[in-house]
Amino acid sequence: MRKVAVIVSVLLLVVLLWWAGPSTFSVLTSADPWFLLMALGAWVAINVVISYRIKWLAQFERNLSFKEVLKFHWAAMLLSDFTPSRLGYFLCPYLLSRYVSVAHALTVTFGVQVLEFVWKVVLSL
Repeated sequence: MRKVAVIVSVLLLVVLLWWAGPSTFSVLTSADPWFLLMALGAWVAINVVISYRIKWLAQFERNLSFKEVLKFHWAAMLLSDFTPSRLGYFLCPYLLSRYVSVAHALTVTFGVQVLEFVWKVVLSL
């Protein structure tokens, strides 16, 4: 099953790059790999921190594994990149609601997102 998921992911990436056009390839090949690596590292780090916060807040109702919460959060973030109005943000509370109450899942997820937003505003001043 994992091989199928990898093949489908690679095919989707190829289709997206083909759809974006040849200018995308020239931009990606001309980019400094060090900056791409730093951006990827920053993205992974912030998502790990947010997932840890979600896990920490969710533990007040039920103790979930960090791996599970990280999968929920990354699935939601990837979905929000492709859906209008960032609807993927609602996937994380939906997945969490399998283990905790819906109210707790919504509060945990959107509470963390609000804290992240406030933190970004404060840092931008």
